[in-house]
Amino acid sequence: LGIKLSLFHVVSLLLVLGTGLNYGLFINLPAPDETERRRALFGVLVCMASTVSAFGALAFSSAPVLQAIGGTVALGAVFSLLFAAMWAERPVLKIE
Repeated sequence: LGIKLSLFHVVSLLLVLGTGLNYGLFINLPAPDETERRRALFGVLVCMASTVSAFGALAFSSAPVLQAIGGTVALGAVFSLLFAAMWAERPVLKIE
């Protein structure tokens, strides 16, 4: 994309790693029933939406440091949720 990686990108990737780990843990949560599982998935989706909206707003900042942090974390949060859902032990969505 023509952007040089900086230390801020690397630190942001550490934040993405922690966030993605939480997504994976809660998506694979051994819930006793389907209601608890859906509640956990809803919580993960709300968390991801708030993370993407907050850091997505930073990505449009005029300060290069905030752009780097915001863009990296927002994009990383979306990909973390997608990868956590792809590698879940049980299907996240049942399409019938």
